Amino acid sequence: MTDLEQYVEQPGRDELIKQVRSKINELASLIFITSSYR
Repeated sequence: MTDLEQYVEQPGRDELIKQVRSKINELASLIFITSSYR
């Protein structure tokens, strides 16, 4: 198994990716809302 495969297959990585994606979407929504008031 390569280093990349080991990194991608780490336990818990899928859940962390979901959390990061959720935060990105949340912040993007805030940026959109605040920029529409200008």
